[in-house]
Amino acid sequence: MPQRAGCSSIDTDRPSRRRRRSLRSFEVVLLAIAAAVAGYQLFVPPVVGLANNGDFSRVAEPLGIFPPPEIGNAAFFDWIVPEYRFDPKRIWFHGLCCYSSETLFGILSVFIGLVISPPGGFDLRAIGVANLLGFLVAFGLILEALRSLRPALSISGGLLLLVIFTDVAYVSYLNSFYTEPAALVFFLGSIGLALLVAQRQDPPLWMPAAFLLSATLLATSRPQNALLGPLLALLAIRLSWGDRDASRRRHLVIGAAGVCLVSLAYLRGLSGPLGRVHLYNAVFRELLTTSAEPKRDLAELDLSPGLDRLVGTTAFSPNVPIDDPRFRRDFFGRIGYGCLARFYAAHPRRMWKALERCASHAFDVRPANVGNYSRESGRLARARAGTCAIWSRAKERIVPARLSRVIAYLMVNLVAAFALRLRARNRPDRLRAETWIGVVVVAAFQFSLSAVMDHESRRSLFLFNVAADILFVALCLRAGTVFASQRAGWGREARTAGPDGDGAPQPPSRH
Repeated sequence: MPQRAGCSSIDTDRPSRRRRRSLRSFEVVLLAIAAAVAGYQLFVPPVVGLANNGDFSRVAEPLGIFPPPEIGNAAFFDWIVPEYRFDPKRIWFHGLCCYSSETLFGILSVFIGLVISPPGGFDLRAIGVANLLGFLVAFGLILEALRSLRPALSISGGLLLLVIFTDVAYVSYLNSFYTEPAALVFFLGSIGLALLVAQRQDPPLWMPAAFLLSATLLATSRPQNALLGPLLALLAIRLSWGDRDASRRRHLVIGAAGVCLVSLAYLRGLSGPLGRVHLYNAVFRELLTTSAEPKRDLAELDLSPGLDRLVGTTAFSPNVPIDDPRFRRDFFGRIGYGCLARFYAAHPRRMWKALERCASHAFDVRPANVGNYSRESGRLARARAGTCAIWSRAKERIVPARLSRVIAYLMVNLVAAFALRLRARNRPDRLRAETWIGVVVVAAFQFSLSAVMDHESRRSLFLFNVAADILFVALCLRAGTVFASQRAGWGREARTAGPDGDGAPQPPSRH
């Protein structure tokens, strides 16, 4: 019986549609599991979070949220505080030392807190809900981007991402007013949106626009991320280059320029109290602490050699003259980040030593001496949560904490990404490779910046670890793709190999 015209193509499309529906269902299941695993840690007693080291004030205090005065110093370092106070009359934004896109989640948490908190109180879990919602959106974007891969790779990649980013090392940040949750959400969101744009010749306008917005919010999440704005703006221009609509290309280039301007304006605005703190620590705690001749280094930086009395102190040490007008003139009036960069460029061995110190704990994303539990839980002060810590424990025990391994890891990713770029035969693969290269650059930049600014802080390595974990997933998926392609090639050779003289099939050639 003759086949009806068009029936063959319809039958061919059915498995593809079924596969897409199955992958979408799997993505929903993964999102539900991620919400359940993270929610168990964040909302089920004993609640897990991250104690305040003093930085909560950047986000919480402008929103009228503050710890109960009667608990005193217990609100810092040792335990998380489950119940804060909320006073709408104390809401203020003018004159902040540092704005952060995390404030957006803080504003959302205020409305959530009005629902779940008693009058005049603020349940810490409200910020956990707000941050978790942002994380699930970003996680969903990456899962959708993985849908273009082979089903087995899409599923494997989703499961690996689930294990990594529901680890307590990341989830504990969500129940806090630190700025790291915004960095996590907008970095993952930027990667997911970049991959989605790469897969389409003419993507809907909301995709590249959302990527530019996410890049802007990432750059303004915390000071050390400010220079990521121009990098992601370049990626946005590259992603839009293949758009056949010239008008849209122009608009996206203008949007990318806007990201650069906002990022640079944010960086310029850090010359206030927070900028002075970072610069002071970069000189007296990082640069001069390991110096054999601090007086000579100070003279080279055009600073008074008499300032060597401050070597080893931080901006928060007692009797530090950081607010003294004369010290501000003699120190901050003469030195800046450009001066530090030139110093390290002239002394590469000092830079190498700084990188080595940073590498000693490069893959440990959990802050030291900061607790995960409340005092009411009965846990010891500064106790760390041990549940859902498979990934962070594996990195601490297996990954060698040496600079050579950090460099080798980044180089392997860079070589693999460039190999994909050179072998790519279509636009999506080329743009995926360039996005991969961008993530390597982000990791290298974050690691180097942490080394010279605040190598002792695990929080300064937060985004480096996020990027490094994304790179691990990328390597695994690339290896799986290469293996699947080779296996498919062997299968084709086996099917096309003809019989030998005795009628037996010939083995496929392997040259």
